Amino acid sequence: MNARSRSFGTVGSICSREVIVAGPGEPLRTAVQLMHAQRVGSIVICEDLHGRRIPVGIVTDRDVALSLLHHDSEVAAIPLRLVMSTDPLVLFEDQDISEALDFLRARGVRRAPVVDAARSLVGIVSIDDLLGVIARQLADIARLIERQAQ
Repeated sequence: MNARSRSFGTVGSICSREVIVAGPGEPLRTAVQLMHAQRVGSIVICEDLHGRRIPVGIVTDRDVALSLLHHDSEVAAIPLRLVMSTDPLVLFEDQDISEALDFLRARGVRRAPVVDAARSLVGIVSIDDLLGVIARQLADIARLIERQAQ
């Protein structure tokens, strides 16, 4: 374990373990209904591989809005595979938070599925989750400096 992971922790320690998922063949309507009911901005698209959920895409509220522009047919019936962002950034649950932030920033995304060593879905993490941890760490450092200055 390096110094960075000791300072900030791992992605698995802060990710949400309750992930809303759907299959790539399900209609867009299903994703929108799930996102609305669960009050989330994204849904992870998974394929089943020997009983393991493997992330193959992600659909965000932005993807839903853009699908209205790109599809002339009955939009609600479009399969998620045509709307999802493919090859999603996935983070490993044992990755350190500062590294995860670097990956999110490099890919220009705000959230990513979290997987275990076998690449099975175990959670989802957002940039806000990661920044919250770093903000708390910085506040702790500021308090320490303040105490030492007294």
